This record gives sequence, structure tokens and C-alpha cells, in this order.
Amino acid sequence: AFTENGASHVLEIWCPHSHRFPERMIADAVEVDIVSGVGLNASGEGVYFSSSGYVDMGDVLDQTGSFTVEAIIEPDSITTTAYRIISKDNGTAGWALSLGDGGSGVLRFFHRELNTIITDAVGVPVPLNGDSRVSAVFDAAAGTVTLFLNGTQIGQTTGQTNPITANSVNLTIGADPTNDALAGNFHFEGFIRDVRIWNIARTQAQIDAAKFTTLVGNETGLVGYWKLDEQTGSVAADSSASNFDGTLTGLAVWSDAYWADVLNPELMIDFSENGGKTFKGERRAPIGKQGEYAQTVRLNKWGRCTKKGRIWRLRASAAVLKGVNSMSVWARPTK
Repeated sequence: AFTENGASHVLEIWCPHSHRFPERMIADAVEVDIVSGVGLNASGEGVYFSSSGYVDMGDVLDQTGSFTVEAIIEPDSITTTAYRIISKDNGTAGWALSLGDGGSGVLRFFHRELNTIITDAVGVPVPLNGDSRVSAVFDAAAGTVTLFLNGTQIGQTTGQTNPITANSVNLTIGADPTNDALAGNFHFEGFIRDVRIWNIARTQAQIDAAKFTTLVGNETGLVGYWKLDEQTGSVAADSSASNFDGTLTGLAVWSDAYWADVLNPELMIDFSENGGKTFKGERRAPIGKQGEYAQTVRLNKWGRCTKKGRIWRLRASAAVLKGVNSMSVWARPTK
């Protein structure tokens, strides 16, 4: 079946049986009046990051005690290493939540100044399809670093007693531009949204309970909260009391703009001459992917039907096709 970005088309319409039995007919055209929408996933689902894109908050939120970092991600790929999700790292001091460094899809948290710098979630890869809540917790009192995927613990290191100092680099989402030259590819590729930083060690129960819940912004310990749902402009607002707004930089674009740019939605029409048991002869026509407006799609020269006539089938993605107002089959008797 035809898909759009891997998602099945969910709209399908069969017209009534068209015929002039016992004679045959020639179908010159099929004309459909439709109202198109705005494209797949136009619902404010974060920012799409690619080769040089990131959100820059400036030099803020140095964490020298217990803290928690979280984000919802949907990566395009898990084969390239060093995808920085959230980062404040100068190469000698600082931290980052990353993907792929420890292997395909492996979540990693590292802190340059802890006894064990790296904590990996080996054997539990982050999936490619769908949203995943990834979380890292440094508990200074317990001396632990713990990783969670959708509220479930997937990695931990203990004995973390070294003191932590501040650094002067910027806090970023989606890349680590300060250290990009070290690895050549610290840029996340895919979607990120609902990024949270806390100045406390959140428990597993707290993380699990709020993993896909929108926060108010005044929760205890919440010092940075970027929903990434603006879908316009270049400012990523901090919804916590800190007001550390970020700026979209490089190839970091709102999801609405990304889908509108890459999708080329089509209306698909084919027919059946055996009562709908099988269909054949599919043809496609582009439909608008921006705004909501009516348009007419006409496909010509469908040829001669059998005596039994035809059932016409229309298919499209419901996300880009708001409605079908009418359909006409232009037909005439055979000579």
C-alpha cells in the first residue's frame, strides 16, 4: 500500500457502481472536488533537527549538584554516533545526554568530572518510530547516574563522588557546536520536544508519572522547560520560571515547516471491474499541502470499461485531505 513517511493512508472512498449494462462505455475522465489540508503531523510536534541545527539558550543552568535532564525524541537514524540531545560541555567540564555513542540507538549520559564519566544503556536501544521519553538523573547524595527510557530504568553507574564545577559554554538542544570538530557529527537528526531540566534528582516514579504529560511550568525543581511547540518564529520559549528562552539556529525548523517542505501529497485513483475484488490502473495527482482550500483534480483518458462497468476508488492521507465534496465520472457509450 502507498504510504506517506511510513504511515498508511487511512482515507479510502469507493464510488457507486458505474455502468450502462449490457453495453460498454468509455471513461474519458474522473473529476474530484476536494478540500486539502496542511500536511502530515501538523500538530506542533517539536523541532526537526538536521546537519547543522540546534536550539541555543546561552550560558545558563550550570548544574553543580543533583539534577535531571529529559526530552521526548524521535530520531531519524540510530546508526551515526554522537547525537547530542541536550548538551552543556566544553570538553573538560560539563555534561550531555546523547544517542548512539555507545552503539546503535544506545542512550548515553556523560559528565566530564564524575568518577565514571560515561553511563550507557547497553542492550536497550531507543526505537526509531514514535516518541520516546529519555531521562538522565545525577543523584549527588546517592552517588548515582541513572538512565530511563519511557519511565523504565535502562542503565546506572554508582560511586559518583567527584565535585562538579561550572563552565562557560552555552546550553544547547540538538547539537554540541562547541565540540563539533572533535567528532565531526554531534548533530541530532530527527525530532525533539518537551525538554526539561530539574535541579533535583527525580525519582523513577516521578519520571514515569509525567513522561508524556504537559507540565504547568512551576513544578518543584523545574529550572528549564522548552515545550518546542511554537511552530513559528525563531524563539523557543522557556515555560519555567527561569525564562531562559532559546533561539533556533541553523537547520533547526518547526515540525510544521519540515513536513510542509518534504511532503508531496497525492490523490490516488484506480478502479475495479469485478465488483471491488481487485483494483488496477492506479494514477496519482498532486494535491495542495498548505492551507485549507478547495481544488478540482481531474485525470483523463481512462479507456474502455467492461460491460459490468467500474467501481472507482479514491485514496489519500486524511492528514492532507480535509474532505471530498464531489466526484464525477465523464463517460460515453462506445461506438
